[in-house]
Amino acid sequence: MTFRFQRRVRLFPGLRLNLSKGGVSLSAGPRGSTVTAGRRGIYGNLGLPGTGLSKRSRLDRPGATRPNSTKARHSSEAMALELRWPLDANQPSVVDATRNAPLPNLVQTEILAANRSALIELGLARAEALQARQDAAVHVHRQLTADFSPLEALLPPVELADQPPALLSEKPPSAWLRLIPPLFRRRQQRYEQARAAHEQALSQHAQQREQTIARISQQIEQAGRGEQGAREALLSALIEGLDFPFHTEACFSFDGNALNLDIDLPQEDDLPAAEHGFNQRSLAPTLKPLSGRAVRMNYARHVHALAILLAGVALRSIGSLEMVLLSAFRTAMNPSTGQDEDECLFSVRIDRARWEAIDPERLGELDPIDVLAAFEQHKNMSRTGLFRPVKPMSG
Repeated sequence: MTFRFQRRVRLFPGLRLNLSKGGVSLSAGPRGSTVTAGRRGIYGNLGLPGTGLSKRSRLDRPGATRPNSTKARHSSEAMALELRWPLDANQPSVVDATRNAPLPNLVQTEILAANRSALIELGLARAEALQARQDAAVHVHRQLTADFSPLEALLPPVELADQPPALLSEKPPSAWLRLIPPLFRRRQQRYEQARAAHEQALSQHAQQREQTIARISQQIEQAGRGEQGAREALLSALIEGLDFPFHTEACFSFDGNALNLDIDLPQEDDLPAAEHGFNQRSLAPTLKPLSGRAVRMNYARHVHALAILLAGVALRSIGSLEMVLLSAFRTAMNPSTGQDEDECLFSVRIDRARWEAIDPERLGELDPIDVLAAFEQHKNMSRTGLFRPVKPMSG
């Protein structure tokens, strides 16, 4: 959210803060006769209020004056100020966007105080963004978009073509240099060399990308035919590329056209236990604790969403796969021995026929608990999200 200012902030009687493209300055004095100190020097300003007549004189350099004018003088352009509040910052800041630099603390304080409504709007938007990020971390299955493609998931992003390094440092010689032929020829030679290096780099980049596309496409084709090594390499690479917001591990093995997939789940206390808000009176972020039931249900949705994400990636990427047998485990202390042991929270058999009946366009809108309820599963979970360990399903 960007705000632009061209104004004066009254600090206290007789002293004002001027904001303009050239920087920040302070003005002191009564209306019609002031002294301004800025980065360009110290000026005296004389004027007749209501007439538009004014005279501006340089005080720190004798003899440097500006002529009279019949028009009121204003800053030539507004300084681009941005009111920023990053999600990982506790307080907002005012930044000069032209220099990407924060303003002095005193100036920031005055601007924030004078723009309370903008600060409230920004604080509410920040709280909403934080809550959306938290919700996305719970519903990780939303990463499995309708247009998910294993090729696109594994293909590195285009970087060289977006930022051509050779041409950033060298520009064509200016036309006026033709008046100095030796200098023009040297500049033209440097430019031609830079352009040739740039074109060579782009050509190499294109060749490497074509080779990468061919390699990944071949791997996907081999996995679709059921080749064991290709299936394992493809699924490993895809799982490594997923975004797990909390500690999660997965191991798998293929059994013909079936995939046995075990998930090591995060703990319930790894998930957030409060929701983000913003107090408009105190202008401060807030955290409202969630109820125990809300925390448990968020955890239940998250672990089910993990199962959907991993099984979905496998079924969409490996055409020869007909079924995924997935078991989800977490570590818990055995009350009789005090030792940490793995307990299975649920086990589900996801077959391709029922998986393909799910509308991929609406998958992200669905409750992950409801999605898995359509498949055969072993699970003992209460309506309030309490799990009791179950025995994993076998193939």
